[in-house]
Amino acid sequence: MRVALLLLGALLQQGCAFRSAPVRGVSRSRLGSVQAVVAQEKERGRAALSSLPPGTVLLWDTTLRDGTQAEGINPTVSDKERICQRLLQFGVGVVEAGFPTANEKDAELFERLRAQSGFDQVAAFCMSRRKGVACSEDPSLTRLVDMGVARAAMVVKASEWQVTKILGVAAEEGISMCGESVDFLAQSGVEVAVDLEHCVDGYKANAAYTTRVAMEAARKGAACLVICDTNGGSMPWEIEEVVRGLQAALDDEGLSETLIGIHCHNDCGMAVANSVAAVQAGARVVHGCINGIGERTGNANLCTVAAIAALKLDMPCLGDIGGLNMDDTKSRLRGMTAVSKFVDEIFNMPSNEFQPFVGNAAFAHKGGLHVSALARDADSYQHIDPNAVGNAMRVLVSDLSGKATIKKKLEDWALLSSMTDEAVQETVRGVKSLESLGFSFEGCDASVEMMARRQVFKSPFRIFDYNVFIAESDFQRNHPASPQGPYSNLVSDYWSAARATVKLELPALESRPRQAPSEAATADEARGLSWGSEVQLHCAEGNGPVNALARALIQVGLGRASPGLGARFAVVNDVELTDYKVRILDGVSATGAVTRVTATFRRYLHVTEQFVEWSTVGADPNIVTASLAALVDGFEYAIVKEEEMWKKEVRMLGM
Repeated sequence: MRVALLLLGALLQQGCAFRSAPVRGVSRSRLGSVQAVVAQEKERGRAALSSLPPGTVLLWDTTLRDGTQAEGINPTVSDKERICQRLLQFGVGVVEAGFPTANEKDAELFERLRAQSGFDQVAAFCMSRRKGVACSEDPSLTRLVDMGVARAAMVVKASEWQVTKILGVAAEEGISMCGESVDFLAQSGVEVAVDLEHCVDGYKANAAYTTRVAMEAARKGAACLVICDTNGGSMPWEIEEVVRGLQAALDDEGLSETLIGIHCHNDCGMAVANSVAAVQAGARVVHGCINGIGERTGNANLCTVAAIAALKLDMPCLGDIGGLNMDDTKSRLRGMTAVSKFVDEIFNMPSNEFQPFVGNAAFAHKGGLHVSALARDADSYQHIDPNAVGNAMRVLVSDLSGKATIKKKLEDWALLSSMTDEAVQETVRGVKSLESLGFSFEGCDASVEMMARRQVFKSPFRIFDYNVFIAESDFQRNHPASPQGPYSNLVSDYWSAARATVKLELPALESRPRQAPSEAATADEARGLSWGSEVQLHCAEGNGPVNALARALIQVGLGRASPGLGARFAVVNDVELTDYKVRILDGVSATGAVTRVTATFRRYLHVTEQFVEWSTVGADPNIVTASLAALVDGFEYAIVKEEEMWKKEVRMLGM
């Protein structure tokens, strides 16, 4: 169709006597706009939306525009730049990076992106001309053209009620504002996708008016008409009706090459379902945000949409616009979980554990019956292979866990061959018993692994006893909660300290074996440890009881020449505590309730140039005891894993 339009335009330029009225609904304005855009596309060497192969879906990411309207998200220019680069690498077709003519931060972002590869895949959000102002005099539109952007997402109101009551202009003026603005940008070489704001609600109230707005945009050169469920209150069957209605109107006007897109909000929890329904009805472009972030309850989750398009609808959606294919899409899709976590990290948001496809719990299995079946065939309780989206299956340990669950975990940890059936069963009993006391081992595999190891191996250290002393000068006068005010604790004579004393049993300080241990060596000998020869007493201060305990265990700041775990096991000096959560399990018991502490640690591995992370848990009516249990498991885990790496290196060197 575009080729035919170009030929027709050439004939018009040669002075052929055609009527000035549209031919099958195609106006001279439309022809001129198409010519301008196609010429620009060839000059830039970019793929137009019209080059989208049949049977494919283009993902139009709005994370950096719509997504940043979510509560609590306020990224810097550098944050946006990094996310944009990552999304383009991932294979998103278009990244709507912001509103550069209205936001100086976004203007700076576009200035940075201009010098980078992939800028032609970046779209700028904009509005139609203001009422009563010519496009050539509208500073927003002229500035957008001067910025040299390749694509624009222009928002126009497609609801007669919104136009007359909210915008305050006549209905016909609303249509003119849309068409003239599209024509102005298209004639300037900008490919325009028109966001038909309130389209679904407007169509339900007055389908004729909404259709007129959409057709005016298409006639004037819009490459895509994006149906917006702006208030997020529509259902899938309503979305399908609008898509089919506008597609029929385009066909009747001879504008079938104009794509239809979908932009859904999640106020009814239907954003993804509505997006999929639109694709099933004929939409070719899907707007969405990574992890479903956005204003109010969010936008369509582009991660979920991408996975459904590729794995459920068999429609390529990732890669170069003009060359989308399934092999490339599936290859890129394996990086989706990493992209999801990357965006959360940049926005400083906790990841949604229960998010489809990319959440940590997406392929997590807890019930013993499920785990037993999964051991026979992974497809028994999984709808896809987790690797297809860069995720992994996880088996959760809890009071619902049976022997099959624990055995699966032990196999993953290479412990099963070292344990008797009774030791395995004892681990199962230990998990169930501790869960009944308030422990929760879901996501705290390190504590379970340490529990299992203690069935067959001695711990690298043991704690005989500990005490914590907390002192504070003039609490009543200086505490932030006192009537004197929140800053009265800054007086020079105020002090507060926590002091911890820990009595440790450590292995004798002996040289590590220079050769691989023989099969006859005991477990302790294999690790170069011997017991009972050294007991140490350590004392340290910190800014709180948990910090003081950790310092007493490691002797942080005193270096490896000091006693403590940091001297005997250097690895603990590299361990960071990244998260510490406390939960009261019984509100009725008030201050006497059992407290659960979850601690997350990490350590940087120079070999892989990545952080490894692990979590532990402790529970006790005494919050300090619960904290110490989590700390001990966390440090012991680091020591054990370091020993495993050392033994692996010994075997690789053939020592």
